[in-house]
Amino acid sequence: MRYNEREFVAWLGLRAHGVLEKREQASGFQSVLASVHALVDHLGRNGDRIDGVSLAAVQTFSFRAERNDDHNLRLLFTYLERDDLVAYTAQVSAEKYFQRKKLASVFAVVPDFKEPIALLKAAGISTAAQLLDAAAQRSGRKRLAAEAKIPLKTLQAMVHAVDLCRMTGMSGQTLRRALAMKFDTLEKFRASSPADIRGALHSHLKATGERTNTMVDWASFVHQANRLAHVVEG
Repeated sequence: MRYNEREFVAWLGLRAHGVLEKREQASGFQSVLASVHALVDHLGRNGDRIDGVSLAAVQTFSFRAERNDDHNLRLLFTYLERDDLVAYTAQVSAEKYFQRKKLASVFAVVPDFKEPIALLKAAGISTAAQLLDAAAQRSGRKRLAAEAKIPLKTLQAMVHAVDLCRMTGMSGQTLRRALAMKFDTLEKFRASSPADIRGALHSHLKATGERTNTMVDWASFVHQANRLAHVVEG
């Protein structure tokens, strides 16, 4: 699809209709276009057109959090029907928000981890990123388990759980269900197909009588898991 700014703004308007007030729309559209123009300026130096931009070129762009580039450019790439670039910006978003995720929030509905969270906080670990940095490797995990007085097996389960949270949309009730379904590591998602995930979710909901958020795209976790770097050892 060829990029046309006027048509893109009209497309944004259709998405925002009934969700944002007119004044909010104007401000939001300006934010989106600021990100688009920044990308255009960047690509100009690389000789790329915005509607034919390569993933490699987008990977050289510096996404600015204060401009909300990850969200804004995901809208652009959705409009351009570039699924590869939509997936990449989703990954950028996941990495950005992962740095801010508190363990208490991530595991708010996982009661088994309530006491270990308090012990980790006493040891100076309060965010998912801090836990992954400290315990992704076996040696660091063993050291932290001894320092925080947490069973090594429990700490390993927590590390794999926060590793899952590097995926966009994986937290809270979604994380709790993934753990209950035994999809408790990225490796298990990587080794599965979207159909496997949907089947496991259906069986879980049938067994528990729970209802799930239909906005959660469980199949996307398979694709995300396969794009993420391997971080956790063992």
